[in-house]
Amino acid sequence: MIFIFDLIKALFRSTFLTEYFLEKNLQAYASRLNGELLDVGCGQKPYQKFFPHIKKYVGLDQANTPTKSQNVDVFGDALDLPFPNDSFDSVLSTQTLEHVKDPQKMILEVARVLKKEGRVLLTAPLTWEIHDEPNDYFRFTPFGLSELFEKAGLKVLEIKPLGGLWAAAGQTYLNAMHHTFGNIPILKYFFKFIYFGENLSFFLFDQIFKSSKNAPDFLVLAQKP
Repeated sequence: MIFIFDLIKALFRSTFLTEYFLEKNLQAYASRLNGELLDVGCGQKPYQKFFPHIKKYVGLDQANTPTKSQNVDVFGDALDLPFPNDSFDSVLSTQTLEHVKDPQKMILEVARVLKKEGRVLLTAPLTWEIHDEPNDYFRFTPFGLSELFEKAGLKVLEIKPLGGLWAAAGQTYLNAMHHTFGNIPILKYFFKFIYFGENLSFFLFDQIFKSSKNAPDFLVLAQKP
């Protein structure tokens, strides 16, 4: 009952189509990570709740994010992680890869700090508006992600689209609606009901007409040999 109520409430948000598939899959894959975990680009650690089984959860982010700093355990650069080789059993990174200037170097750093047979769970966008300007550099196809991980010596276990063609189309449409009309005071609350109807429609289309030709995000699960 609580889940249904939370789902209905989420449908009123313009970002539902991205957030739903992201959270659902992170929760589903959380059990694939274990031991001591490093969260690269942790922000406010919104997904730590999915990892109660983790022995130690270490969140890393840049020092120039004051609104997030209260939840950061270690300040540092994803391109030069301040940890010795083979430090962690698991690495998590959500929606961070697009914000680094050298994605290959970040994945190499992730591989370096992982212990043997350690796993990394990473998500990155394919379809999303420019955000956190000017630190927004890339978007990623599953083939590009596979190339980055394999060049770092990591074995890709799975790459999964988080939503499909209709979810990506719907999220792009809702972003446009939100930025055009959603912040106009007289229309702000009215548009929440429009978001609800559009989110529900695009979500159902995405479930019925499945296609991985596009997706809001992709998830990668990989392992260090």
